[in-house]
Amino acid sequence: MELDKIKGLKKNLIFIAMLELIGGLFMIIYRANSLDIIARILGIIAAAYGIISFFVWLVKKEKTNTAQTVITLILGITAGVFLIFFNENIKDILTLISGIVAAVFGILKLPNMFSLKKAGFKKWPFILIPVAVTIALGVIIGLNALGSDAVLASILLGVSLISDCAADIISVAGATETEKNFKNTTEIVESDGNNT
Repeated sequence: MELDKIKGLKKNLIFIAMLELIGGLFMIIYRANSLDIIARILGIIAAAYGIISFFVWLVKKEKTNTAQTVITLILGITAGVFLIFFNENIKDILTLISGIVAAVFGILKLPNMFSLKKAGFKKWPFILIPVAVTIALGVIIGLNALGSDAVLASILLGVSLISDCAADIISVAGATETEKNFKNTTEIVESDGNNT
């Protein structure tokens, strides 16, 4: 693993870990309303995307993709209205999607773990613990989505995000250790080259 890749990995992991920690704490603190808030935010984003796409199309000189733009506008506004005003009807679906996303987030941590192992990070199995917790919680949330308690699902999703955060922090420590080892190896090779 090259030094630039390690530095890039560290920056990305720190940013993602902060987002996961904030998201996890949000899900736990606002457990009673978190799915409603998320549904409304998604609704606002969907409606805004449809409307913005339409206005961007309006100001273009060449009016291409008219049908696609109109469909995007209609779907965006419809999804937005549904998510904002009728989100009670889709809590089970949101819970199922949350479980799937949590499990996928956990699975996506595995390549970083194996990259760090390959780069020489000896404590890489410590990453496996929070990753396994994240995947297990995602599966539990997903399997119990239909008719489940939204508060419990929100808490489990919050714990899952915090567990993801822990995996990223351990990965940052591994990347830092690997970076130091890489620099030390490079310095030794350069000093041996200068001595000869």
